[in-house]
Amino acid sequence: MHLNQRQLMGALVCLAMGHWVPGYAADARFIAGSWVNLREAPSDSAKVLGQWVINTPVTLLSEQGRFCEVSAEGRQGFIACRLLSEHKTRLEEVDAHLADGTDNPKADPTKAFWLDPTVERLFDAGEWFWGKMLSPKQQAKERPLQYGSEQDKADVSAGKYRDKPTPLVRFAIPEFEAMKDLLKKGRVFPVKAEGAPVPFETFMAQQAEADKRRQPWEVSYPSVNYKLAILAGKSVFAGERDLAPPSFSVQQCSGWFSLPARIKSVTAPRYLNAYWLEVDARYSGGWDVGSVKFGLDASVHEYRIWPDGTVTRHRFEPQDEITRGVERACVDLPRYGESLAGKEPEYDSKGKVPLLWFVSPKLFEFSKKAQITRRKIKQESGYVEVFDVDLNQDRIPDLSLWRQVAVTVIVGDVDAVQKTLFANVSGRWWWLDTRTLTECT
Repeated sequence: MHLNQRQLMGALVCLAMGHWVPGYAADARFIAGSWVNLREAPSDSAKVLGQWVINTPVTLLSEQGRFCEVSAEGRQGFIACRLLSEHKTRLEEVDAHLADGTDNPKADPTKAFWLDPTVERLFDAGEWFWGKMLSPKQQAKERPLQYGSEQDKADVSAGKYRDKPTPLVRFAIPEFEAMKDLLKKGRVFPVKAEGAPVPFETFMAQQAEADKRRQPWEVSYPSVNYKLAILAGKSVFAGERDLAPPSFSVQQCSGWFSLPARIKSVTAPRYLNAYWLEVDARYSGGWDVGSVKFGLDASVHEYRIWPDGTVTRHRFEPQDEITRGVERACVDLPRYGESLAGKEPEYDSKGKVPLLWFVSPKLFEFSKKAQITRRKIKQESGYVEVFDVDLNQDRIPDLSLWRQVAVTVIVGDVDAVQKTLFANVSGRWWWLDTRTLTECT
């Protein structure tokens, strides 16, 4: 393209004002599609040179019809101009939910995956591909049975309930294969704010806000003056990342301890016929992934403190089995102290379970016996048992477990119990975990 002096001056003025002048000069852009083909020529049938994912920075060289010539990462070629943007895409623009928790009408699971790759988003993308790649007829064959729908009630009455697997139609999708490969390679996942340990002061502020939103029918657990009840001093824990609660998932441990995690294995989808649970019956997983085993690439230690003060430790590589499908409702009640190893609590010969336990990448040399101080604080709505644990017998508590019992609210024949664990980190208390036996009621 040849420009006269007037055209050239006009182009320079536009560039100075921040306007894009197609075909006149190089300019910075970002990939706006989730997985974009780079082609050798400006044609849909041209050879594919590779792919770029969303937010990859590229240099715009020229525009030829609906194709733009771009270069980046040592490669040059053509992509559809509609897949370029002047700005980076933010995760909140395409994630499943908005900041207020409502559904995002502009959600794009494939873009969200590449912006923040997680196993959960892999399943989201798989379900999205299921809706895009299969014909409506095949989707109808594989669709979930909607519990309570008139059609399904009629089918059940006629003995037509679909209790046999419908053959799946699946094929390789390059982008989805790339997503799986990325998670198989492993990465250190970012720390998520939700569920992460926080300083004592932050925990108290969060509790105060939660109390304001509490409904009359919700369980109100007895509380105490934490500042008077918990005394802090020098601790065996030098930093908050020295330990994590046993309820942490593998992904949470990855971010908290800065340890890589990856998909270890993948299984195919399986049919879930769960009409007796009054939930949907469908194939598990997303697209051709039914479940994954997701684990750390390093060992961690799980420390257990028993009621008599005995401290035990075992080393393992944590793994989670993650799937999508039937909601398990209250089949597994969350209990404080569930092992990150995925095992039930170990019982000793007297049928006792550990008082508490935590996970750490560090090898601590604690005393074989911890000093445990127990106090019981009565309240109008119940009582609180406080277990202060001194791991190295220096008369300064390193951990504190609060067992809050609401005796005025009965669930079955069992008092409503909530357990909260704190850790003393260099003289400052941190909240680690809260577990309740009534979360599913």
